[in-house]
Amino acid sequence: MLLVLFFLVGCGKDAPNGGSDRGTNDNSGSDSAVNYSDRIVVYKVNMQLTVDNINDTYFQIKEKMYNDEWFDFERQVDNTYTLVIRVKSNHLDDFVNELKKLGEVKKYEREATDISLTYKDNENRIKALEAEIERLNELYERANLNDMIYINQRLTQLTLELDKLKSTLNTYDSQVEYSTINLTLTLSKKVIKEEDGKSYFTNLKNAFLDGASFLIMLLEGFSYIFVTILPIAAIVVPIIIVLVISNKKKKAKLYQKFKNMK
Repeated sequence: MLLVLFFLVGCGKDAPNGGSDRGTNDNSGSDSAVNYSDRIVVYKVNMQLTVDNINDTYFQIKEKMYNDEWFDFERQVDNTYTLVIRVKSNHLDDFVNELKKLGEVKKYEREATDISLTYKDNENRIKALEAEIERLNELYERANLNDMIYINQRLTQLTLELDKLKSTLNTYDSQVEYSTINLTLTLSKKVIKEEDGKSYFTNLKNAFLDGASFLIMLLEGFSYIFVTILPIAAIVVPIIIVLVISNKKKKAKLYQKFKNMK
């Protein structure tokens, strides 16, 4: 165990200075400061456009995107379409300029976040972890049983931390290579008024057609009833007529007989 402790002290002295520069001002002049040429910047654009046709604008946007660019998110609510677009950072300026031509710009924000120090800190921490893992593996070969158990536990901890840091760097790489555009498309007031006017007359037409359909359905119902009772009426009506005539004749005979008795 003493061998392991001695090793860990050695690692602490030899490891790169990863966390000491966090929050350091880039203009401080220290050795860890990031040069302007080495800036690692994440760009984000928030933009709102008013357009005359949302569907046409959507397909125009797709045509302006490279094959390796994509929509991260899409949502349409009534006359508003929300998009999250990922475009190559070296294509961002040209792409935004093309977007501005598609409608009236109601809102435009461009945000640049410098992650240089955080990125370099993570890189240094990864190097330190990899160095410590390498030395632990070397030490494992000549360690006793108790030290082996401790080394295995330590290797597990370091590996988990290393994987997490690498995942964070991969995320940073993606954010740096592909900028994010939060785009909202809304219909112009002119188009909305026109659609509202069309909707009014469309509703009138639909109401008239609904009334006509109901009348036709009612007439069809009566015709079905008429056709259904027609065969029955053809038999029953003559019988009723015969009975009525016969009844009248009987009444006439009775009346005549009563009259003759007087």
